Amino acid sequence: MIMKKSLLFVAALFAAVAMNAKEITVNLSSAVEEQENGSATVTASASEVSVNWNVTVGYGVAGFEVQLGENLASVTGLSFEYKGDGSAHGLIHYLRDSEGSRWWDDANWLDMEAQTWTNKSVTPAKCLWDGATYPYGTHPIAAVGFIANPDNPASGTFAIKNVKLIVPDGTGIDNTAIETKATKVFRDGQMVILRDGKAFNALGAEVK
Repeated sequence: MIMKKSLLFVAALFAAVAMNAKEITVNLSSAVEEQENGSATVTASASEVSVNWNVTVGYGVAGFEVQLGENLASVTGLSFEYKGDGSAHGLIHYLRDSEGSRWWDDANWLDMEAQTWTNKSVTPAKCLWDGATYPYGTHPIAAVGFIANPDNPASGTFAIKNVKLIVPDGTGIDNTAIETKATKVFRDGQMVILRDGKAFNALGAEVK
């Protein structure tokens, strides 16, 4: 019974966040190569990025990353459209926080078999490979990225467009950024953000 109530509480919490959420469209024109044991040629416009990638070592990565310009206090979801070249190579999405750790939705592992534009919505909350010792949401989000991750040396193409970040909407922290005047502290084991004389939790809701 306790477990059932806990699951209902979590579901209600996500529903509440979803009801008070808005989308921020990411300008992709500043996309740059992101690689480990590989290379990528990146062609970018404001709404779409095309990538020719090559990985020289199994489980290396090659793709692109876009800096957001201003760190977002809270990102609860990510949506985008993608297409590949018909191969079964892995395609990984991630959000990078201000400490450098990358977060992804491990329940939504993608591949490049889709050769037509395919919509996807994910909830990145698991650390990718960076070994973060803190939970998702502790630090603001600074970048979004997409990388090919084949299990053997390989090359190919993929494209991404219409990247949107889901952020809380309503009273609380300005959803476009955490400014330098914001200060993060911990109270009773929970992170609290102090800004303009007010306190907010990691979801951007004001704490009384």
